[in-house]
Amino acid sequence: MLEVKTVGAIFVLLCAINMLNYIDRGIIPGSPLQFEGFISSVLHANSNADNATSATTTPHTGVSAWLGLLVSAFIAGYSVFSIAFGYWAIYYRPFVLIAAGLVVWVVAMFLCGLADAVQSLNLLLIGRILSGVGESSFQAIAPSFIDDHAPPAKRTLWLGVFYCGITVGTASGYFYSAMFATSVLRWPWAFYSEGLLMVPLVLMCVFCIPKRFNLPGGHMMRDEPKPRKSIVVEESVTRPTSFESDSSNPAATPAQDGLIHSTLSFIEPRLTSSTPAVAGPSSDRDTKSLLVTPRVSLHVEIWEILKSPLFMLVAMGSAAYVFSISGLGAFGPSLLIGMGLFEEKSAAMVFGAIIVVAGTIGTLLGGLCLDRNCKTQPDNDEFRVYMATRQ
Repeated sequence: MLEVKTVGAIFVLLCAINMLNYIDRGIIPGSPLQFEGFISSVLHANSNADNATSATTTPHTGVSAWLGLLVSAFIAGYSVFSIAFGYWAIYYRPFVLIAAGLVVWVVAMFLCGLADAVQSLNLLLIGRILSGVGESSFQAIAPSFIDDHAPPAKRTLWLGVFYCGITVGTASGYFYSAMFATSVLRWPWAFYSEGLLMVPLVLMCVFCIPKRFNLPGGHMMRDEPKPRKSIVVEESVTRPTSFESDSSNPAATPAQDGLIHSTLSFIEPRLTSSTPAVAGPSSDRDTKSLLVTPRVSLHVEIWEILKSPLFMLVAMGSAAYVFSISGLGAFGPSLLIGMGLFEEKSAAMVFGAIIVVAGTIGTLLGGLCLDRNCKTQPDNDEFRVYMATRQ
């Protein structure tokens, strides 16, 4: 079968999958009136069947609560299984894990579409949760693959382009959803169609990725450290405490060095005497080595990560960012419609355009600035982490 032989081609594949993931996230908020109508009809039918009045006395509250729940339900599966897939990627082939998760994602899309036929909010909710499970396999693995294989001088730019899929995909989801919601096919076919579009990408992950790009994270071929770094394979890695100093590149300050040193235990792979670094062929002996990570239990891995102050600060900052942006993304089009500024289809387009312009420009500028700041030391991962934290 045809192989995807270059890193650039695999990068395009990952960007396409990322786009579809985020298009899915824009479907429900992109057609708020259609989904509010569906929620109202199901709640009304359930209240009549149960001879209850609670669902009809405050319909607006119930509908809004369900709409917010459906938009954010993917987090339930995503947050739990991201940890699991990130751990499994150390010991199993990453593209096999991605394909397995995306199969769950495709099933979730069809469940979401079927929810309209059977008039079931619970089925739609289950589909949204499963979509998070499927997406987690991809989002936990793809960024690290890009970081490992992108050209060092353009690594952050590649990641910036990849993360543009968040804004472009979500905005496209608003357009995509409004297009289906106002057609004779209606919103279920928005889910069916993207499920079908994902199938060939899943098959490519299974059959078209060369083995050299599909190694477990604990068995990756990595660049040998530069002469300035002295790595001793004993019970642990001897970590550097300062940057190389020469006449053109002054040494890092003690504050910078301390911040960098404090993060290494979390970002560097562990080596022990039972898992030696195995050199590659003689022609590559000075540039490549095979790092084999020993198997460590999941709870130990989690505890090691949680002990990193830098990781915890970044995680909490990211959580605050997602909390704010997700709320605006869920109800932004509804606000534009409710204020009488736009009709449903126009509101989705305007809100999507705002996301594309602001998100794409900001993401690309961030990546370009970081690459520019690290231009003098493109292979120095510790310096890149430090500059990213400052930026």
